Amino acid sequence: MVGAGRSRAFLKKSVELTGKPGEEVASGLLTACVVAGRLRDWDLTLALTARMLLLTRWFNNPAVTGPCLALCARALASEKPEIGGVLQGAGYATFRQGSGTSEATRRPDTRNDPNPNFLITALHETGDLVAGALGAQRAHELRRTGAAMSMDEAVSYALANVDPRLLTGPITVG
Repeated sequence: MVGAGRSRAFLKKSVELTGKPGEEVASGLLTACVVAGRLRDWDLTLALTARMLLLTRWFNNPAVTGPCLALCARALASEKPEIGGVLQGAGYATFRQGSGTSEATRRPDTRNDPNPNFLITALHETGDLVAGALGAQRAHELRRTGAAMSMDEAVSYALANVDPRLLTGPITVG
Protein backbone atom coordinates (compact mmCIF):
# COMPACT_ATOMS: atom_id res chain seq x y z
CA MET A 1 0.00 0.00 0.00
CA VAL A 2 1.32 3.41 -0.96
CA GLY A 3 1.20 6.22 1.63
CA ALA A 4 -0.44 9.60 1.01
CA GLY A 5 2.91 11.34 0.50
CA ARG A 6 4.01 8.89 -2.14
CA SER A 7 0.58 8.93 -3.73
CA ARG A 8 0.76 12.73 -3.98
CA ALA A 9 4.23 12.51 -5.59
CA PHE A 10 2.95 9.98 -8.15
CA LEU A 11 -0.10 12.17 -8.77
CA LYS A 12 2.09 15.22 -9.37
CA LYS A 13 4.22 13.33 -11.90
CA SER A 14 1.13 11.93 -13.61
CA VAL A 15 -0.43 15.38 -13.96
CA GLU A 16 2.85 16.74 -15.35
CA LEU A 17 2.95 13.98 -17.96
CA THR A 18 -0.72 13.80 -18.92
CA GLY A 19 -2.13 17.25 -18.20
CA LYS A 20 -0.17 19.62 -20.43
CA PRO A 21 -2.63 21.89 -22.27
CA GLY A 22 -3.07 20.61 -25.80
CA GLU A 23 -1.30 17.35 -24.94
CA GLU A 24 -3.74 15.88 -22.41
CA VAL A 25 -4.05 12.13 -22.08
CA ALA A 26 -7.63 11.39 -21.10
CA SER A 27 -6.98 8.09 -19.30
CA GLY A 28 -4.19 9.65 -17.26
CA LEU A 29 -6.33 12.63 -16.31
CA LEU A 30 -9.24 10.40 -15.31
CA THR A 31 -6.96 8.39 -13.06
CA ALA A 32 -5.56 11.62 -11.61
CA CYS A 33 -9.13 12.82 -10.89
CA VAL A 34 -9.86 9.71 -8.88
CA VAL A 35 -6.53 9.78 -7.03
CA ALA A 36 -6.99 13.46 -6.11
CA GLY A 37 -10.46 12.61 -4.81
CA ARG A 38 -9.13 9.66 -2.83
CA LEU A 39 -6.57 12.02 -1.29
CA ARG A 40 -9.47 14.37 -0.51
CA ASP A 41 -7.73 17.27 -2.23
CA TRP A 42 -10.97 18.86 -3.42
CA ASP A 43 -9.36 21.90 -5.08
CA LEU A 44 -7.15 19.69 -7.22
CA THR A 45 -10.04 17.29 -7.81
CA LEU A 46 -12.13 20.17 -9.10
CA ALA A 47 -9.35 21.37 -11.42
CA LEU A 48 -8.82 17.87 -12.81
CA THR A 49 -12.49 17.01 -13.23
CA ALA A 50 -13.22 20.33 -14.92
CA ARG A 51 -10.39 19.76 -17.38
CA MET A 52 -11.47 16.17 -17.95
CA LEU A 53 -15.09 17.17 -18.58
CA LEU A 54 -13.93 19.80 -21.06
CA LEU A 55 -11.64 17.33 -22.80
CA THR A 56 -14.25 14.55 -23.09
CA ARG A 57 -17.50 16.52 -23.24
CA TRP A 58 -18.54 15.26 -26.67
CA PHE A 59 -17.82 11.58 -26.04
CA ASN A 60 -20.97 10.92 -23.96
CA ASN A 61 -19.32 8.01 -22.19
CA PRO A 62 -20.95 7.30 -18.80
CA ALA A 63 -17.86 5.39 -17.62
CA VAL A 64 -15.84 8.61 -17.90
CA THR A 65 -18.48 11.25 -17.26
CA GLY A 66 -20.07 9.59 -14.20
CA PRO A 67 -16.92 9.61 -12.05
CA CYS A 68 -16.09 13.17 -13.14
CA LEU A 69 -19.57 14.45 -12.26
CA ALA A 70 -19.51 12.63 -8.91
CA LEU A 71 -16.11 14.04 -7.97
CA CYS A 72 -16.95 17.51 -9.27
CA ALA A 73 -20.13 17.46 -7.17
CA ARG A 74 -18.18 16.50 -4.05
CA ALA A 75 -15.49 19.10 -4.74
CA LEU A 76 -18.11 21.85 -5.03
CA ALA A 77 -20.51 20.73 -2.28
CA SER A 78 -18.91 22.61 0.60
CA GLU A 79 -18.59 25.99 -1.11
CA LYS A 80 -21.41 25.79 -3.66
CA PRO A 81 -24.00 23.35 -2.27
CA GLU A 82 -26.70 24.17 -4.85
CA ILE A 83 -24.36 23.29 -7.71
CA GLY A 84 -23.04 20.27 -5.83
CA GLY A 85 -26.59 19.03 -5.31
CA VAL A 86 -27.50 19.30 -8.98
CA LEU A 87 -24.28 17.56 -10.03
CA GLN A 88 -24.89 14.84 -7.45
CA GLY A 89 -28.19 14.02 -9.13
CA ALA A 90 -26.54 14.15 -12.56
CA GLY A 91 -23.75 11.85 -11.33
CA TYR A 92 -26.20 9.25 -10.05
CA ALA A 93 -28.20 9.46 -13.30
CA THR A 94 -25.05 9.01 -15.37
CA PHE A 95 -24.03 5.94 -13.36
CA ARG A 96 -27.53 4.52 -13.84
CA GLN A 97 -27.34 5.19 -17.57
CA GLY A 98 -23.99 3.44 -17.75
CA SER A 99 -25.26 0.44 -15.81
CA GLY A 100 -28.50 0.18 -17.73
CA THR A 101 -30.66 0.50 -14.61
CA SER A 102 -33.57 2.86 -14.16
CA GLU A 103 -34.16 5.32 -11.36
CA ALA A 104 -36.82 2.94 -10.05
CA THR A 105 -34.09 0.36 -9.46
CA ARG A 106 -32.79 1.45 -6.09
CA ARG A 107 -29.55 0.18 -4.68
CA PRO A 108 -29.25 -0.34 -0.93
CA ASP A 109 -27.59 2.41 1.11
CA THR A 110 -23.91 1.45 1.25
CA ARG A 111 -22.81 3.99 3.89
CA ASN A 112 -22.06 1.24 6.42
CA ASP A 113 -20.42 -1.09 3.91
CA PRO A 114 -16.91 -1.97 5.13
CA ASN A 115 -15.62 -1.80 1.51
CA PRO A 116 -17.67 0.94 -0.11
CA ASN A 117 -17.26 2.17 -3.66
CA PHE A 118 -15.25 5.37 -3.40
CA LEU A 119 -17.32 7.28 -5.94
CA ILE A 120 -20.63 6.33 -4.34
CA THR A 121 -19.19 7.38 -0.98
CA ALA A 122 -18.29 10.77 -2.51
CA LEU A 123 -21.88 11.13 -3.75
CA HIS A 124 -23.23 10.25 -0.28
CA GLU A 125 -20.90 12.85 1.27
CA THR A 126 -22.12 15.39 -1.27
CA GLY A 127 -25.71 14.69 -0.29
CA ASP A 128 -24.90 15.07 3.39
CA LEU A 129 -23.10 18.40 2.80
CA VAL A 130 -25.89 19.76 0.60
CA ALA A 131 -28.63 18.68 3.03
CA GLY A 132 -26.65 20.16 5.92
CA ALA A 133 -26.32 23.49 4.14
CA LEU A 134 -29.73 23.76 2.46
CA GLY A 135 -32.02 21.25 4.15
CA ALA A 136 -33.13 17.79 3.09
CA GLN A 137 -36.06 18.95 0.95
CA ARG A 138 -33.95 21.40 -1.07
CA ALA A 139 -31.21 18.77 -1.46
CA HIS A 140 -33.79 16.35 -2.87
CA GLU A 141 -35.08 19.00 -5.31
CA LEU A 142 -31.55 19.73 -6.53
CA ARG A 143 -30.78 16.03 -6.96
CA ARG A 144 -33.97 15.61 -8.95
CA THR A 145 -33.02 18.57 -11.18
CA GLY A 146 -29.62 17.02 -11.90
CA ALA A 147 -31.09 13.58 -12.50
CA ALA A 148 -33.39 15.04 -15.17
CA MET A 149 -30.46 16.44 -17.16
CA SER A 150 -28.98 14.67 -20.14
CA MET A 151 -25.30 13.85 -19.82
CA ASP A 152 -24.45 16.72 -22.18
CA GLU A 153 -26.56 19.15 -20.14
CA ALA A 154 -24.89 18.01 -16.92
CA VAL A 155 -21.40 18.47 -18.37
CA SER A 156 -22.34 21.92 -19.70
CA TYR A 157 -23.78 22.83 -16.29
CA ALA A 158 -20.64 21.69 -14.50
CA LEU A 159 -18.36 23.59 -16.87
CA ALA A 160 -20.50 26.74 -16.60
CA ASN A 161 -20.21 26.65 -12.81
CA VAL A 162 -16.48 26.21 -12.31
CA ASP A 163 -13.91 28.97 -12.37
CA PRO A 164 -12.98 29.40 -16.06
CA ARG A 165 -9.30 29.60 -15.08
CA LEU A 166 -9.48 25.87 -14.28
CA LEU A 167 -10.17 25.13 -17.94
CA THR A 168 -6.93 26.56 -19.36
CA GLY A 169 -3.25 26.59 -18.53
CA PRO A 170 -1.29 24.04 -16.57
CA ILE A 171 -2.78 22.13 -13.67
CA THR A 172 -0.64 22.46 -10.59
CA VAL A 173 -0.33 19.94 -7.83
CA GLY A 174 0.66 21.44 -4.49
